[in-house]
Amino acid sequence: MRSMEQDAAPPGGDWAHSFEEDQGDLRVYRPVASFVFPPARRGRAHLSFDADGQMTQQLPGPDDRLELVSCSPLGMNRFRMAGGAGQTACTLELVEAAADKLVLRLLPSD
Repeated sequence: MRSMEQDAAPPGGDWAHSFEEDQGDLRVYRPVASFVFPPARRGRAHLSFDADGQMTQQLPGPDDRLELVSCSPLGMNRFRMAGGAGQTACTLELVEAAADKLVLRLLPSD
């Protein structure tokens, strides 16, 4: 795993929240295509990064279907996530990245 350099391009692809591995304000995401997630009663949030470094997020809604939530890049590996799917707006900071794991820090709201 490597620490993210400021404004480094995040890895592409689709990632799902592996909440079993979270620690404090750190959120762990694993690649959807290659990681075998354990069964869970609650839905998993999904992140997608495109070639331009834009991030989109899908959060489980009240009926467990994923709802798209907009995310705006802020620079310095930070993304502003709009409120949605019962969530309040927040800022996510990509702090570590590897081919099989992303770690994001949930920053306090402004």
